[in-house]
Amino acid sequence: MSNIVSYNETVQTVKNAELNIFEGEVAGLIGKNYMGKRAFIGAITGETPCQSGTIWINEKKVLISSIEKARNVGVFQIKQETSIIETFTIGDMIAMSYAFMKKKNRSMKYSAYLKVWDEVLQVLEVNEVDTTLIGNMHFSKRVLIEFAQALCCEAKLLVLDNIMNYFSPTAKKHMEKVFLICRGRGVSILLIENNPESLLPLVSRMFIMRKGRIVDVLEKNELNTNLILSLMEGEAFQYRQTIDEVKERIPNKKTMIRFEHSMGNDENTKDVFFTLYENEILGLWNQNRHSGKSLADIFIGRNKIRQGELYLFDRLVRRGKVDPYEEKGIYVITEEEELFSNMNFEENLEMGALKKNAFWGIVKNERELHYQVQEIMGEYFSTESRVYQPHQYIPDNLLIKKKVVLCRAILAKAKVIIYCDPWIKMDMREQEAFTQDILRTRKHGITQLIISSQIDLLCNISNRVLQIDQGEIVKEIHR
Repeated sequence: MSNIVSYNETVQTVKNAELNIFEGEVAGLIGKNYMGKRAFIGAITGETPCQSGTIWINEKKVLISSIEKARNVGVFQIKQETSIIETFTIGDMIAMSYAFMKKKNRSMKYSAYLKVWDEVLQVLEVNEVDTTLIGNMHFSKRVLIEFAQALCCEAKLLVLDNIMNYFSPTAKKHMEKVFLICRGRGVSILLIENNPESLLPLVSRMFIMRKGRIVDVLEKNELNTNLILSLMEGEAFQYRQTIDEVKERIPNKKTMIRFEHSMGNDENTKDVFFTLYENEILGLWNQNRHSGKSLADIFIGRNKIRQGELYLFDRLVRRGKVDPYEEKGIYVITEEEELFSNMNFEENLEMGALKKNAFWGIVKNERELHYQVQEIMGEYFSTESRVYQPHQYIPDNLLIKKKVVLCRAILAKAKVIIYCDPWIKMDMREQEAFTQDILRTRKHGITQLIISSQIDLLCNISNRVLQIDQGEIVKEIHR
């Protein structure tokens, strides 16, 4: 779903919202009430057709103007108030859905269709007989009948609208099995809820909606209740650790980079000794400007280790050797990054991923990369006042350019990002915005080293700050 816009009379309820679901995926859409979730998803279920935007099913562009047309392309919605009629029996439901399938496949015989229903009911563990009244069935069983109907009618996407909270713990466990069955058949599921807790064990991704827009997409390893709630509310999420956590937990983590009495060729690094731990934000207070720059130059390839040792992911780097560190997952963001003014956002962002692929001789799936670009733009380039689109050209704005380079590193699957004076030449508003981007990047599982002379900004964001002066680490400051 791309650039979906919907109005309720004169009020715009959905504002250029985007969402993509892969085959066999279980995804979640979450947001507070009156944030546009149902108006947005109604564009694909046919319940509330959108005023503008584009919808693709199996990569074919479709126009959905009604519930019937949605079902014709394989989209079925299951709501709290079930769509099946209480005075009908299961047999009546089978006959009604056969009439629907007969329109799609005129050669289908009723006897063959009954076999399909019997198979699906058996797989879903529905043991009721055909004469059972829908009105006499428990809510969870009614939902299973709707699942069976959708599967028998060649569903591609099932949209479950706020029903998970109505299931008992036993029914929820059974639904997890049903989801696996659907995934095995290539059927995707979208769960819409207000409460994140009920979705966390079930989904592989979660879309957060606020004020008519998708403001973030969280992967499985990023699903955190506090983060989700802060995104739903529109509050800045800041990761905070106590001094005890920093002292006790960080040393037990995996080592990403370790310098042991290292000296560079340019002699601006004389006796560097420190360790960067996994998922840490480490500040390097660069009192002597040349010291920090010299350290970053080692990973750019402008400087070599002449003395001492450098370990990368616990492996010793051969002294005097300049490695393609981006290949290893180390990405350096320099003060002045070159962007291609004749390329749009998407083309510039893809450069990082394509460059990384070139090291390994891998051609990344273009479709997957396209979706990743869309998602990362929604995460880093969407604000209440401005939303940038992948096809737009990059404006001459320092903050936007810095964001592009950061997102390049993320798309290139960076394990460690090293920043050289990231806030230089920025005003206070831009500094705060980019600080939030650094915090946001942490949830991607990326370790970050920030080299800067701005000690106040470093202390606000870092787990630890190391003071480097005249090529040596002279002090360590904990939170």
